[in-house]
Amino acid sequence: MEKVSIVIVPDAQAQKEYFQSQEIDFYNDEQYYDKKYGKLGINVYDYFNYSFDILAFNLGKGSFADEAFRNAMASAVDRQKIADEAYMGAVEVADMPLIPKSGSKDKKSSAYKYAPESTKAYFKKNPDKKVVISLLVNSENEQRVKAASLIKKNLADAGLEIEIVEKPWEEYSQDLKSGNYEMALAGYKLPATGQLGYVIGTQGGGNFMGFSDPNADILISGIENSIAESEKSEKTGKLQSLYNSKTPYLGLVMKKNSVVVNSRISGALRPSKFNVYSGIEDLVIENQ
Repeated sequence: MEKVSIVIVPDAQAQKEYFQSQEIDFYNDEQYYDKKYGKLGINVYDYFNYSFDILAFNLGKGSFADEAFRNAMASAVDRQKIADEAYMGAVEVADMPLIPKSGSKDKKSSAYKYAPESTKAYFKKNPDKKVVISLLVNSENEQRVKAASLIKKNLADAGLEIEIVEKPWEEYSQDLKSGNYEMALAGYKLPATGQLGYVIGTQGGGNFMGFSDPNADILISGIENSIAESEKSEKTGKLQSLYNSKTPYLGLVMKKNSVVVNSRISGALRPSKFNVYSGIEDLVIENQ
């Protein structure tokens, strides 16, 4: 591609309308889903936008201090259903705050799987743990409100009663910071580096769950300071196993954006959060 013309539009809605009317050929869509553009011929290139949503457990509240209790709660949540229905599939189910790529996750370590029967078995053995549990969510975030509703149904199917507490951003944010919650639907805009330490490190700025584990801190430091990919992968696998056993939170999804391109443009775009149009110089305009 020899030349790119830039069109300045006032906002995202105008950008979408320009794309639909084929006045522009590229559109950076924050939530693409199938058939969003009707019959318009398009190519779609996804990339992770460093947004990570979790079901947070307050480790300082009652039974949430118990690993077995947290494991039982996590097993009752159908994360794939949440990804498909609350987030319209524009996400990938994720355990830890790592941008998915080759070597970033231990392929042998299994993520939490939807296993409501194991949750039922746990509460059958521990009936005293079967109490009403509150789930805090920001009322202004439609995706998380929908996710909270699905989680409530999942846990109800496992025999638990969940009270959803919806609050506007200011009140919700204050409750997270002060620890005034039992469970919460929360999300991060991850930093470009140091994502693991930020979320689950003992001193992490985003660790509002109260999780602290010296072994986790050592592994996180090793991962974030490793140069060799093999060493980083090995330590990540160990951290994944620790996460699976400790369950400081339940990772839900890593969100994606999409660059939507008119089908008259061919080639391999390589978008990322830091360069949405990487590879644009190699694209070809057909039928000129």
